[in-house]
Amino acid sequence: MSNLIRAALTLSFLVLCSPLSGGDVKVYPTKGIDFSQYKTYQWMAPRIFTKAGIQDDDPIVAPMIRAAVNRELSTKGLREVASGGDLTVVSAGAGSADVQLDGFLVNYGWDMYWGYGAVGSTPLQRVNQKGTLAVVLTDSRTKKGVWAGLATEAVDKPEPEIVRKAVDKAAEKMFKKFPPKK
Repeated sequence: MSNLIRAALTLSFLVLCSPLSGGDVKVYPTKGIDFSQYKTYQWMAPRIFTKAGIQDDDPIVAPMIRAAVNRELSTKGLREVASGGDLTVVSAGAGSADVQLDGFLVNYGWDMYWGYGAVGSTPLQRVNQKGTLAVVLTDSRTKKGVWAGLATEAVDKPEPEIVRKAVDKAAEKMFKKFPPKK
């Protein structure tokens, strides 16, 4: 199995098993890498994890990921090329929703068997939606990972403009930690 495929599988695992809550960022730099040697990068198709399965280069979220990561990498002095880049960008995005139980409303009244007491309850809950962006940069020559980032942002509604803002924010936070400080 090639190291690039291994990086993509690792990325998939990170996205699916991410313990991050909204607004969290984790980066995983490879020690001993001289990041000044990298000037260009190329893309692998972003993978989007949906309820229907994994989609490569989906038409809605993938362009958002590309735009956000391109913007951040260009501010770091890197330039995108169609092929032959020093780095290969492997990326993924996933959305999830967690139900948060805040409490119960307990109804009291008369029950014909038990008398006065609790006769019903209603859970007080809310759904917290979030999106996770994962990016792995691999050395195109050696096919080894040099840096990975994972960022999760809260998403109020799964509407394109709101998702785009969350992707932009996640990428910005993630790439504040790139290149890693020595």
